[in-house]
Amino acid sequence: RRVFALLAESGALLREGARLRSGARYSSLGDGLFVHSAYPTRESDAVFFGPDTYRYCALLEARVDGARRCVDVGAGCGAGGIVLAPRCESVVLCDVNPRALRLAEVNAALAGVTSKISLVRSDVLGGVDDGFDLVVANPPYLADEMHRAYRDGGGALGAELSVRIAREALERLPRGGGLVLYTATAIVDGEDLLLRALLPHLRGARFDYRE
Repeated sequence: RRVFALLAESGALLREGARLRSGARYSSLGDGLFVHSAYPTRESDAVFFGPDTYRYCALLEARVDGARRCVDVGAGCGAGGIVLAPRCESVVLCDVNPRALRLAEVNAALAGVTSKISLVRSDVLGGVDDGFDLVVANPPYLADEMHRAYRDGGGALGAELSVRIAREALERLPRGGGLVLYTATAIVDGEDLLLRALLPHLRGARFDYRE
């Protein structure tokens, strides 16, 4: 009973009527394991890990050589920042979701990179101190009627959060700093809504935008 109580208290065990189901799931990425919310991810504070997580981490490994201080915005389970930890002096995992930060802390310990990781509860970069030279993000990009944090990208058919992350990062990054943003966009009448919204903030910056 004590074990069941601890599992329920941690959110790792969920009751559905007369049944119990796991609230946690592990996925492999490279040589590591990452704990995240079990499917189906219906809860408002669910912590997602899926196909985009793999593509995001592959992009980071391909494009990031290293950084002094990296911030993973909307870090979720922490996969992106943890993958980059061996290449960076320090990594900040920030998220608005306390449950995500708890799981990210576990995943950092599993990966053996706790000494390089700090956890910050923050809405985008609002709670993060200056001094970073790299921002990475894989934000939600859907227009979710339930406004679940891991799915809802906000207005403009889900592009709002991605644009906000880019704007805040570009305002605070030092000269020579970098932003890696992995997201998706709605195409309306042949027009990329995300790119249209980003262009005013990219004036004066060198950037590579790929579909």
